[in-house]
Amino acid sequence: MVSGLFDSPKFSITFAITADKSSALRGNVVAILQAGCAVGALTYNIPADVIGRKKCIILSSWIFLVGSIVQTASSSLPTLFAGRFVTGCKLPKVAVCYAQAFKCNVVIRDLRAIIPFRYIAEISPAASRGRMIVIFQILLVTGLCCSYWICYGFRRGFPESDWQWRWPLIMQILPALVMITSGIHIMPESVRWLVRKSRYKRALQVLSKLRSLPMHHPEIIEEYDEIHYSVQRERLKSTTKAQEILFNSSNRRPIVIGCLLQLFQQVILTSAVNYYTASIFKITGLANDQVRFLATGLYGNIKLASVFLAYFIIDSRLGRRKALVISSLITAVAYCSLGVLLNQIENATDSTIGIKQVLAIIFVYLFAIGFEIGLGPVVWVVCSEIYPNSIRAVCISLTTTIHFIMNIALAKLAPLMLDQVRWRTELVLGGASILIGVFVGLFIPETRGITLEQMTEVKKKITSTSAFQGSVFVFRKHKTGISSNLSLASAIEAQFPREKAPSVVEHHIVTSQI
Repeated sequence: MVSGLFDSPKFSITFAITADKSSALRGNVVAILQAGCAVGALTYNIPADVIGRKKCIILSSWIFLVGSIVQTASSSLPTLFAGRFVTGCKLPKVAVCYAQAFKCNVVIRDLRAIIPFRYIAEISPAASRGRMIVIFQILLVTGLCCSYWICYGFRRGFPESDWQWRWPLIMQILPALVMITSGIHIMPESVRWLVRKSRYKRALQVLSKLRSLPMHHPEIIEEYDEIHYSVQRERLKSTTKAQEILFNSSNRRPIVIGCLLQLFQQVILTSAVNYYTASIFKITGLANDQVRFLATGLYGNIKLASVFLAYFIIDSRLGRRKALVISSLITAVAYCSLGVLLNQIENATDSTIGIKQVLAIIFVYLFAIGFEIGLGPVVWVVCSEIYPNSIRAVCISLTTTIHFIMNIALAKLAPLMLDQVRWRTELVLGGASILIGVFVGLFIPETRGITLEQMTEVKKKITSTSAFQGSVFVFRKHKTGISSNLSLASAIEAQFPREKAPSVVEHHIVTSQI
């Protein structure tokens, strides 16, 4: 929305934005928030592990509130930059799903961060973990959609004044207030974090509540034992430092895969499309401001409808890999077609430009569909679950930092590319989308239905040479309900071992304190 506010005359007057500096300043305003997000991504691990996911989220909501107030009250660019940087620093720590539906700023696009996905992954059962993370994405896109329509509403129905751009910024304060006042009473703490802190009875109570089963139900005891076994195994390796994890040869390939996924997601300029949607529609030939903002609102609605489709396919037989490949192909078609049409629109006569404008807008909407059924939510699902428990925190921090660093660069470059490179940009992005599909087909394992405690076996498959000889990963569902992740070369002989933890539940209930 901040990018949309640049079209407000009063916003430009307040911050002394001239036409020749508009593109550069627009990129700076967006990029400064990404810089804060990168800092937050690198530093989130310490407070999350010390005080817990839940308290870290509440604390971050307070800091988010402060940053939002500074943005709203700003009357100079340095103050606006400071508010957005502070907001960005804490975005990777802010994470309750329902709050995202109310966020009404361009910052909505960047709330997909570390603790939300780690937190959701840790409290969700394996069979529905993907859908739980997609619910976060649904509410995230709902917030994005709201931001488009709020911008349109204030642009259309509010007289030109400072409040025409300040009110949309005020709206982002609301979710922080909701989070602070009610989130602490709704959110449970992560079961795995409670076990790490030896709060075994509380961990069992939370797990029972999350699964809606009694504490002594066999499924609860089995899952608890598996979590406890995994945590105890991590403690034996607790002296491992971050640099040892990153430079360990057995971890190198999974880390590279996660980083490349985040890099590729940003290379196709999805964040830039969301930031500068109104500008893109202007390039297609929509000259009227209100029509452009209306088209932008419809873009948000289409994204929201598309992410619902991802909810139904991510934990189905389609799984993660196929969703990513299909998504890449659709975005490739949309970008290439849009590039060709924009080239023709630049050289078209008045009698032929109408139909080409309509087709160009349709392909912008097709991109929204393609991205939200796969590359949008699924990249975060894979990066939050592909790593074993012992290295997950460091790896998620690293991959998310890559995401925000790329976001900084592309947020800065995107308006310049749209102004100068124009239609050629879309052709390059179409080619990049094809390469992403090839990369996913060759190197990304299917993790549907696999518990977080079994991800060690996924890592072994990724790091072994034979895992890539078949070029394609396949999965099977065994009678025991345990998923296997195999390559074609070893599909017959490979199966995940199920490591059984000691029966420790009864002992913990008796001896532990909440």
